Amino acid sequence: MDFGLGRVRVALGGLVKEIELLKRRAERLKKLKPLWFRCVEDFERIQEEWFQTEGGGSWPELAPRTIERRTLKARKRRDGSVYFGGGGPPGEHYAIQGREGASHKILHWTHQMREDFTHGGPERVLEISDHGLEYGSKRDRAVWSDKGDPPHRPPRPVLNRPELRSQALRNAEEFVRAALMDVPFSVRR
Repeated sequence: MDFGLGRVRVALGGLVKEIELLKRRAERLKKLKPLWFRCVEDFERIQEEWFQTEGGGSWPELAPRTIERRTLKARKRRDGSVYFGGGGPPGEHYAIQGREGASHKILHWTHQMREDFTHGGPERVLEISDHGLEYGSKRDRAVWSDKGDPPHRPPRPVLNRPELRSQALRNAEEFVRAALMDVPFSVRR
């Protein structure tokens, strides 16, 4: 500082450097893809456990008729796919490639929806940009699973769950902290 005649001069050289550093760190906050990739990793892990534990034990039991239908003997078609049930047209039965026997676990009949949420199945929705993330399944049953389809199907939430939102918020907090502290934020895989 310089106290001259009738004026004060203050030099902010060090502060200018700090402001530039903060600007660079703030630029990192505009590139959100690493955050979204981390969220997808965590969502897949959380969903895998959710399916394995049948909703953490919260999903209503399968109806007796559903269990009965699943215990019918598996039959192979000429194309090698397996179906369960009577001799109706192929569209009436769930085709399960290469699987012998039926599952009595909830939401495990074909494993298709589970694959969409955990391993990138063919109907998976996954769009990542610097502005956001879209994660889910194109399958209609993903919607009726969350909401239910009275009177036949009770709700068995898959996506509309606080655990997924909480994990996304934890990841976002860590991402912002890493950007402001100028430390790496990486995907775990």
